[in-house]
Amino acid sequence: MDYGALRILQNAYPLLKNERLREYEIKLDRYDIDIYLPGYSDLAIPPKEILQKYHTSIGGFEVASAEALMALKLGAALDRGQSGKGEKDRIDIMGMLFYAKPDLKALKQMLEGHGLADYMSLLESILSEFDLGDLGYLNLNRNSFAKLKRRYMNELKSL
Repeated sequence: MDYGALRILQNAYPLLKNERLREYEIKLDRYDIDIYLPGYSDLAIPPKEILQKYHTSIGGFEVASAEALMALKLGAALDRGQSGKGEKDRIDIMGMLFYAKPDLKALKQMLEGHGLADYMSLLESILSEFDLGDLGYLNLNRNSFAKLKRRYMNELKSL
């Protein structure tokens, strides 16, 4: 978000500045909200570009597109590797793929435009190697997962 929106949030919620992750955070009950700012946050795709090019309107709010969120989450998964947070990133990626249904062709173009074409291979790897023990987090059974996996693997291979 931009700094004007950050000031509005600051009046409504207690904001925490996380210098290490170069983000602001809001912690509410069961939810943590990460806030990234142009010129401050260091992400796979700069926040300024997301605000300018890769956004959509939902319920009157301008938010990052599903493709931009997927790109950012892929970058986080790559950085965090096999850690606990990396596992959560992989679960989030699968949830986004199956429920937010990003346009994979648009995602590929966005990634290529930022020199991140290898993220598509990472997405394919996460999909093909997903731990079936984590299906409960996605609210899917093995049969539903197998159908979705086959569909998205075919789509990724066709790009």
